[in-house]
Amino acid sequence: MAQMDNDVKARVARDVLDTPQEKVCVLKRDDMLFPSFFCASIEIITIVWNLIVPLLGDAPGAMSKCLFWAFVFIHVCSTEHVYCRIVGTKDPKTF
Repeated sequence: MAQMDNDVKARVARDVLDTPQEKVCVLKRDDMLFPSFFCASIEIITIVWNLIVPLLGDAPGAMSKCLFWAFVFIHVCSTEHVYCRIVGTKDPKTF
């Protein structure tokens, strides 16, 4: 696991949300989009990721997407099927 900067995390977030990948971070759109889904700005998510990376070590299956899924879980507080639909995962066991 490597630490990431805001641009890398924004690309991962766009992948999770299945939104277009931009060559340049579209801050105005992302600043509105990310908090509405994840209840946090990309800067906060990047800080949290960089704080937990040393604790993960070489944990198998730990992906950057998992942190975004956790933020969705905290923000929405719903059922697994709703979470899966939001993040585009078909199997609740994967989420």
